Amino acid sequence: MASGKQAFPGATPAVIYNAILSRPPVPLRQLNPALSDDLIRIIDRCLEKDPERRYQTATEIRTDMKRLQTGGALPKRTGWKLPVAAAAVVVILAAAAVLIPRTTGGSVMAETDVIVVSDFTNSTGDAVFDGTLKQALSLKLEESPFLNVFPEQQVRDTLTFMRRAADEKVTPDIAREICQRRNLKAMMNGEIAPLGTQYVLTLSATNCDSGEILARDQVQAANKEDVLKAVGEVTMHMRQKLGESLRSIQQMNTPIDQATTIIGSAESIRSR
Repeated sequence: MASGKQAFPGATPAVIYNAILSRPPVPLRQLNPALSDDLIRIIDRCLEKDPERRYQTATEIRTDMKRLQTGGALPKRTGWKLPVAAAAVVVILAAAAVLIPRTTGGSVMAETDVIVVSDFTNSTGDAVFDGTLKQALSLKLEESPFLNVFPEQQVRDTLTFMRRAADEKVTPDIAREICQRRNLKAMMNGEIAPLGTQYVLTLSATNCDSGEILARDQVQAANKEDVLKAVGEVTMHMRQKLGESLRSIQQMNTPIDQATTIIGSAESIRSR
């Protein structure tokens, strides 16, 4: 709001997450020279990478904003019509809308709804993740007695009906078209992106008709060996966000050994 620009822009949640963790934002002075030094210091403290150096509570932000408004340190600015304290509230509410998962009073998905799974968007450059992560995700989703996964064979049959190759990669756009053609409720899209020596995995469930994000979650894997474990973790989070009970998830959450065999075999084949 102060600069007219997002602090951490990006085309996908994984890119944005990487920017938040590792990239400095463009200096506010460069984006809006009219901002006061005091206001820039407040915003910069909100964007600190080190959690210990950020504001610890909303009350601290409100206190500094009030000081900025009444302490005489803020120079007169033309065109600044929104009271500073009100601006702080808007900033906090906007941040909450972005960062806090949306919750509803009931289940997001019904037990009769069906979800189609797309291939992972893989920006790591490592081909071992192509296809294998989708298999692992589908395996974990199929454990759920609550969620219904659109069978892979029917996905391939639909691709043929759409005059596409049966083995074509199912991108989010293609998944949505399949979803709409087969009158399904939602699609599950996955992304994996590098974060230094680590990996970031993102899952999002989207209503196929409206494009509304029904649920989204993100986890990190410390290394390649932990990626499949992270798939299991993020899938468990998504099952709960989509309406499955915690008790059901705990009862139907077996180790991901089978998927580990899949990815291990792919590594072996690629190395040969």
